[in-house]
Amino acid sequence: EDNVEDEDNDENQNIMSLVLLIAQAFASAKDYENSLDYYEEHIELLESNTPENEDLLADSLYAMGNIFAGMDKNPDYELAIEKLMECLDMKKKIFGSDDEQIANVVYSLATVYEKAGHHDKATESLAEALRSFKMKQNKAGSVKVYHALARLKASKAAELDSLPERVAAIECYEEALKIRRQIM
Repeated sequence: EDNVEDEDNDENQNIMSLVLLIAQAFASAKDYENSLDYYEEHIELLESNTPENEDLLADSLYAMGNIFAGMDKNPDYELAIEKLMECLDMKKKIFGSDDEQIANVVYSLATVYEKAGHHDKATESLAEALRSFKMKQNKAGSVKVYHALARLKASKAAELDSLPERVAAIECYEEALKIRRQIM
């Protein structure tokens, strides 16, 4: 009887893996509607499976959030934020707040906040991601965040015709360059 249960579990794992691969393939082909359908199915399969694999579930939510934000036509930033927040909550529960995976999700959340016009939330999220990347001495992550902060500040400087924001943008670009040179 245990053998039959193991075979069923293996088959469920195979199906879940295939559904995930199809979701990823549709996303790569920019067929977002089909991709999202398969991610939904993947999440349903994960939730019905015991024990639930929360890390895989969080990864699917992460992918869906990025798809909603990155769609060529009619991106849905609010839905993207909702999926990324769900992912963030799960990842924090699994790995704790200081894990680099958390910093990557927070960075993605910041880019969605920026696209949605929530510049203060974007800045807060980028600062949080930067703290984590610096703490883990992840230079590539730090460069990515400094670059995003610079872009955000440059856009705010242009919008407000603000010299302090322009100077802050330049400082962020210079910091990104300094770290980038350390990597090489």
